[in-house]
Amino acid sequence: MVIISLNLGHNYLKTIDDSWFENSFIEKLSLANNKIIRLQNYVFANIRRLDELDLMFNKIHIIEDSIGLSTITKLELAGNALNNLKFLQNVRPSFLDISFNTISYLDPDDIVWVDELVMDPNPWHCSCLRTFWKDKHQIVVSSSPIAVDKWNELFPVCVTSKQDYQCEYKLDGDILEVQDRYFEIVDYIKMQNFV
Repeated sequence: MVIISLNLGHNYLKTIDDSWFENSFIEKLSLANNKIIRLQNYVFANIRRLDELDLMFNKIHIIEDSIGLSTITKLELAGNALNNLKFLQNVRPSFLDISFNTISYLDPDDIVWVDELVMDPNPWHCSCLRTFWKDKHQIVVSSSPIAVDKWNELFPVCVTSKQDYQCEYKLDGDILEVQDRYFEIVDYIKMQNFV
């Protein structure tokens, strides 16, 4: 079966089964605007030439380490619930959109292959964001066009915590304080203007 482009967006999908793509040659796959929560290991491993993957505006909060995206060059993950990008150690996209997630820290080692990164808005911790800007090397960084269109001077780029904070991915402790403070000010749903 040969398919160059496949759009499965707006279908209320909650899961993806790797058998859906068995022996396929999909170059562009859109799974945007569904209700996907988790990407399991090897879910895209059966697609032989996947170049662009659009997973924007799902509910993804977990992406396992080996999802099978070895050939991907463009990965769009905006509008999910990701709080870390450790899975990117096994994926090498040159374009990555992680805007409208819950990421407070970005390890430059996780995005060494990225040439262009769309990273705002996210509830960045200020000290971690400064560290990222210092170490980002040649990555071209931009904000989401949706955010740029609706951003105002009251929305913070980053927030700080009351205590010292290690710049690392965390699921508890100070990071939740940072995220809570950020989301008190920035309402993603209102900014994205969708129900």
